[in-house]
Amino acid sequence: MDHALSTPYEGQVKNAHENSPFFYNLMWHPMTNGEAGYYYTRKDPGPCSKTSTTFPNILDRFMVSRSVKFGNKLNVKEGFVRIIKEEGMYDNEHEFLIPKKFGRPTSCGQPASDFNTEGFSDHFPISLVLQEM
Repeated sequence: MDHALSTPYEGQVKNAHENSPFFYNLMWHPMTNGEAGYYYTRKDPGPCSKTSTTFPNILDRFMVSRSVKFGNKLNVKEGFVRIIKEEGMYDNEHEFLIPKKFGRPTSCGQPASDFNTEGFSDHFPISLVLQEM
């Protein structure tokens, strides 16, 4: 919000002055609905602990200018901003649908045979549909 001048408030984008424009953050709606594209897991109490806490978050964001949000030439199609979570992309052994990560070495001496070669990313992709007006 601070560095990109993004906001979840439509009025702030619509009424912004040209010398201090705001971007409308399209990912606020999915986030307030409890969706997440990235899950940070913190090992408790340290990096080799068997217990952990998972925090949902959103890394990737779509931010649009006033001309896209309120313009008459190009618009984001309502209801078509989403976090893609298709079958096979996630590990359903957790409380959340967490992306299947590729295996990688850890500082705790994880053997190479424990690597997940079926993973795809550490976060889910996002998509939107633009439409011509």
